[in-house]
Amino acid sequence: MWDKWFILFFISSAVWGNAVDGIRFPFIGSLFPLRIAILLFVILVWYKTYIIGEPITVLQNSPFRGPRLRNLTLYTFLVMMVTGLLTMYWAYNQIAVIVDLVTWVTSFACIAISLSFLKKRENIIFAAGIYIINYLIIGGIGIYESFTGDYFNLAYEFYTRQTNVLGLYMPASIMMNINNLAIFMALSMPICFIGTTKLKAKGLIDLLLMAFGGFVIVLTGCNTALLLLCAVLLMYVIMDRKRKTAWLIIAVIAMILIAFGSVVANVFYELINYSAGNEPRLEAWKNIIGVSWKYYFMGVGPGNGTTVNILYKVNSTAVGAAHNYVLTVFEEFGFIAAIMFVFWLGKMIYNMIVVYRGSKDSLMKYALMFFIIFVPSTICMSTMVGYFYYWAEFGLLMALAEIVEKEQLETENIQLEREVV
Repeated sequence: MWDKWFILFFISSAVWGNAVDGIRFPFIGSLFPLRIAILLFVILVWYKTYIIGEPITVLQNSPFRGPRLRNLTLYTFLVMMVTGLLTMYWAYNQIAVIVDLVTWVTSFACIAISLSFLKKRENIIFAAGIYIINYLIIGGIGIYESFTGDYFNLAYEFYTRQTNVLGLYMPASIMMNINNLAIFMALSMPICFIGTTKLKAKGLIDLLLMAFGGFVIVLTGCNTALLLLCAVLLMYVIMDRKRKTAWLIIAVIAMILIAFGSVVANVFYELINYSAGNEPRLEAWKNIIGVSWKYYFMGVGPGNGTTVNILYKVNSTAVGAAHNYVLTVFEEFGFIAAIMFVFWLGKMIYNMIVVYRGSKDSLMKYALMFFIIFVPSTICMSTMVGYFYYWAEFGLLMALAEIVEKEQLETENIQLEREVV
């Protein structure tokens, strides 16, 4: 029972992140709800280790994929912490390094908590169900903002002067940035599909969740998220075994195209007329490489990227934010940490593919769906550092893969025993 309450608190606080303010401390940032959850987790680990006498195995010597990925996750975390601390010797802003490293500790801690509490399939589904509730609330705030112009936390004043294809305000909800909200709505869909697993009208509810998320994405005007939404729809149709939901989705899309043809055309107009040559991110990425070279690719320091990209820029770009998750790690931590981070992320995706192909588990298809859309999402948000919902998703999906792998091995062992008998 207490596990369920903690899962509820953890998932909700991870989704909201630092949008819910907490106690502010000098140098290390705020103690918002997620960090309170982490402190509770640390106390629980201490209690189990030193009071009850149940030591926790940090590194596991196992031939299975799940434990090996856990080990790699720890190694990646340590490499990033060490390289990040080393950059303090030359970083422009040393306090920013400390604050950002605390943010990365918080991020990796989300995986540790997920792996510790989500050890059963029912807990995975429960956690995803909690995610749905937060998803609807955050999307609802965005819809309210779009119709009223009353922003939850207005980050940029020009949002109040811009309108989308529907003539409404572009919402940001708790995500500060319209693109960040749009990516959240897209990346959350596969997790929401896990949460509806045991519901009778799952197919219909999934369709309504996609419609809800799609509406918010259209309101934001984010083209990348719109493409991710299309990818989610396509994968859902292809991966649906019963095909009833797939045909329903196709029918609904056809009705939308017929009824709102002009609106849909306006939504996709920018995509059709998109030109890579006019993409400001390309110049920003070139600038990042140039600035990184000035630091000999050893890292400008966590939290320093945006600042030095403007101070020491090598071209005419006016964009300081990286708009690229991998490049952020590369620039701020250096090439060694970036290689480790990319290898870890690639290994995690590879594990999901292998486990899905081996098990054909109904939930693992959503894990695969998530990682397929996660990769392109990393070049849309101005920065993904400081957002913790997808780290909770990482942990949830890693825990799911471990459960499925264990069930698959148990099934294979039972079959072997029967064959021997």
